[in-house]
Amino acid sequence: MGVATVGAEETLGFPPVVEVLSETSVPGDLEVDRTLVGGLSGLAYDPACDLYYAVSDDRGSIDFPRIYTLKIQLVGETVEAQFLGATLLRDFDGAPFERGDLDPEAIALSDDGTLYLAAEGVPHRGIPPMVARFGLDGSIREVIDLPDHYLPAGEGARGVRDNHGFEGLSLTPDGRTLFVATESALLQDGPAADLERGSLARLLEIDVASGRVKGEYLYAVDPVPDVPIPSTAYASIGVSEILALGNRGLLVVERSFSAGVGNRVRLYHVSLRGEHGITGVESIRDLGRPQPQPVRKSLVADLEDLGVDPDNIEGMALGASLLGGRKRMLVLISDNNFQPSVQSNQIVVLAASNVLGPVPHAPDATIHDIQGADHVSPFVGRCVSSVEGVVTVVLGSRGGQAFWMQDPLGDGDPKTSEGLFVTTPDGLPLVETGDRIRLWGRVEERSWGLELPVTRLFASDLRLEARRQAMPRPVVIGQDGLEIPQPEVASVRLETFDPDLFAADAFESLEGMLVRVEEPVVVGPTSKYGEVVVLADGGRKAEQRTERGGMKLLGENSNPQRIIIDDRLVADPPPLRTGDRLTGAVDGILHYSFGSYKLFNLGPLPEARSAGLAAGRTTLRGDAAHMTVASFNLENLSAVSDDEEFAKLAAIIADNLGEPDIVAVQEVQDDTGPDDDGTVSAARTLSRLVEAIEAAGGPRYVSRSIDPVDGADGGQAGGNIRNAFLFNPSRVRFIDRPDCGDDSESAVSDGPSLTCSPGLVDPGHRAFQPREEGRSGSRKPLVGEFRFAGESIFLVNLHLRSKGGDDPIFGRRQPRLEGSRARRTEEAEVVATFVKELLDRHPSARVVVLGDLNDFENTEPLEVLGAAGLEDLVKRVPNEDRYSFVYRGNSQVLDHILVSESLSEGAEVEMVHVNAEYPASDRASDHDPVIVRLSIGR
Repeated sequence: MGVATVGAEETLGFPPVVEVLSETSVPGDLEVDRTLVGGLSGLAYDPACDLYYAVSDDRGSIDFPRIYTLKIQLVGETVEAQFLGATLLRDFDGAPFERGDLDPEAIALSDDGTLYLAAEGVPHRGIPPMVARFGLDGSIREVIDLPDHYLPAGEGARGVRDNHGFEGLSLTPDGRTLFVATESALLQDGPAADLERGSLARLLEIDVASGRVKGEYLYAVDPVPDVPIPSTAYASIGVSEILALGNRGLLVVERSFSAGVGNRVRLYHVSLRGEHGITGVESIRDLGRPQPQPVRKSLVADLEDLGVDPDNIEGMALGASLLGGRKRMLVLISDNNFQPSVQSNQIVVLAASNVLGPVPHAPDATIHDIQGADHVSPFVGRCVSSVEGVVTVVLGSRGGQAFWMQDPLGDGDPKTSEGLFVTTPDGLPLVETGDRIRLWGRVEERSWGLELPVTRLFASDLRLEARRQAMPRPVVIGQDGLEIPQPEVASVRLETFDPDLFAADAFESLEGMLVRVEEPVVVGPTSKYGEVVVLADGGRKAEQRTERGGMKLLGENSNPQRIIIDDRLVADPPPLRTGDRLTGAVDGILHYSFGSYKLFNLGPLPEARSAGLAAGRTTLRGDAAHMTVASFNLENLSAVSDDEEFAKLAAIIADNLGEPDIVAVQEVQDDTGPDDDGTVSAARTLSRLVEAIEAAGGPRYVSRSIDPVDGADGGQAGGNIRNAFLFNPSRVRFIDRPDCGDDSESAVSDGPSLTCSPGLVDPGHRAFQPREEGRSGSRKPLVGEFRFAGESIFLVNLHLRSKGGDDPIFGRRQPRLEGSRARRTEEAEVVATFVKELLDRHPSARVVVLGDLNDFENTEPLEVLGAAGLEDLVKRVPNEDRYSFVYRGNSQVLDHILVSESLSEGAEVEMVHVNAEYPASDRASDHDPVIVRLSIGR
């Protein structure tokens, strides 16, 4: 390969020399941490860890804006690149940046672990360019103020031009100065380059300590060197990256592209010594003649002359030393624009001499140093040395090991955890519980979406110090140790860390440590995931317990003191019910996963003293003047469900619910269940249910439902869930009005009556349609017209959108957002409009709106329905008995029955507790049914 030298400027007193060592390409379909690798537009090097960070310029069209951690090394004469992980970039709320709002193009890393990112902005949308400080966990820390003349203004008359904003960014070796480069001229400075003329880009010099601009310079971009084919086709050139070689010297990448020809990449050396610059000048055109001179530059290399066919090179960083420090790796990386068929993620490794390289330094650290008094480690992304502790639990040993270790002495600070999760690669010594060890490695914070991060040390070296050491004493959670505060989960935006005030902080201060729960009482039964939710100290300090031993979800108090016991270490927990009390303490490791802090118990759970929880039975019965109506979510019942499931559901309807006259059911799947084979009919599913109820001693019910469009109504993939009515024909009559359109939409007509029965309420409304490509819609409200005691009754069976996608309670964004509620409110508004029209035309109409509304009493969806003239009857149930669902230990109302004024007087309601408080292995559904008795007729 060729060699190039600098003729004019010198970096260390000698001309820098670069030569090509090797190159490779990253596969265009490579995925890391569920993200597609591509758009690699900036590169930074961490000498302590010998790792690189690459930023993707994906604005969110493929995945959320992100950075990658990767290893680039020479193995013999071949360069190898391994992508180790992806980190999402997060805004000040802790959420990933909204799609389209951030276009990161360049990245730099300081010695203290601060990442600097430059984004070129989206001027035509009014999004300005940005230079900001980030943590290595991806969280934004500060946005640096920029001079106004870089910002979009005056309808495109000023600021950076579209797709030619900040493309280059670099820190000087002493870490005191940050240089930022535009790709080409600001709009007010002149045009972009073309075949005939160059362009005057700007170099911005920022003082790191103060964040203030201390210099601006012009950089002369060359004209486009190659005529495109045909000559009228696209061609461009600009600065795509910069690298500070010294405090006053830069290496600049000029990258051009001409259609039909390809890319040309040239490296230039720039010296700022003696340059006066144009600091504070808004437009060089305002300075008149003669115009200020650009900085001096000299050619270092044209990659084509070095034998490289360059792609879209946009990143550059100095790497590890070569030949005993006489040379250093100079790594170039390209942006494939997510077009792997025509562009590549190219990596070119050069050897550069006479350059100042970064100095590796991995500080010694203790476990509490690493954990820090915060949710994010102060050492995140950095390598540390000589971390000591005792192994408390070994999780596994497949391709290395995963285990927890703890400092048995600690620092005495209750805010800092003394436990740490560790993973080791294959080849390091295997450890056992009780080993005292010393580690070297890299600190990581792993998280998904809006979950809180988990601190982890990825070990690069391990030394065994001693065997069979005593275990640290577990920290007691509860009144004899650390009490978890309530009701506050975390401070707004997690800006304050205080375990005495906030539950998330209290749990975080114990992350990875041995803990003990005394007097555990079950408030969340054994789930299908092997989790049991308990309260410490017998639950004596809970704000409100239910009549049957659970814990009521009350308004803003999410009961954050709940402790989820997870079976990760000891499988097959016993089938525990709400209210059961464990007869001994539970010891375990405190960890965080799937949006919650969890206790991984170290041994089998103690025996339980049963609360004697009996299945509920309604006292409500129908007669000649009273009709009973129930709502029941059947939890994905399909014709392929086993006989036992049908028998359990049938027994509840025939016995515990006392044979309601009408049962509005939800989550009825098609006849092939989750098999995604195009089947939409649920005739067999409903037929099996009707037969099972009759076999259980109930009446021979008749069903009505409407098949959904395949894959359009959400729920389990392939299941095609829908709502349905079951009714006892000896007690009520269903009014069939089949003459409706293909969409089965029902409207109100005189009588009152429905134009379509069974029918759907405004099924084409956007509230029930998918908002994003690849997502499913929501269940359409099912409406039916019935006759009882000579009177018409109109039922609307709802299953509103689920809470999927809402922020976790223990999440990064505080206060948490429940985005799904807005969708449910919109769906409720559609139903409210339908009901209001019916009641406006017929004020005495008997209307029942019921089902799984996936929301609590007194929330917006229920308020919307209430404003239409409906009363939520479940609010008549005493608070300690008002719940139909138990989620992670919180007893809550999701199922409702609302009635119009004509049915309100004398209405009775009961919530029949037969499922929600029972282990998944014993129950028929995850919902309890709700039943009402309504007075109808004379």
